Amino acid sequence: MEEASAPQFHCLDGTLYDFFSGYNDLKNKKIRFVGEANQRIKEDFLRILRYFRFYGRIAERPDDHDAKTLEAIKENAKGLAGISGERIWTELKKILVGKYANQLIHLMYELTVNDYIE
Repeated sequence: MEEASAPQFHCLDGTLYDFFSGYNDLKNKKIRFVGEANQRIKEDFLRILRYFRFYGRIAERPDDHDAKTLEAIKENAKGLAGISGERIWTELKKILVGKYANQLIHLMYELTVNDYIE
């Protein structure tokens, strides 16, 4: 995961200022948290499910996850217990229609995410 510094800006002349390397991540089909994953997840636990949703939309392989990201997800999965079922279901539906849904759901079980979503 790359160190965060500032957001990206798109100027009226089309110039893209990308301070987080987000453009390169998209070109390389990588899903990353801006800054430190553990901190970002604690700011909003729904980001755990959003990680899987975006992974299923962008990634080229079902198993190209960053180990530190998965560790942060596992450590913070219990935070999903405080998220409403409606918000969780909204994200789950999008995960289920994305690529690698089967693999991602299995991974969510391995990381105990399933223990905290209803």
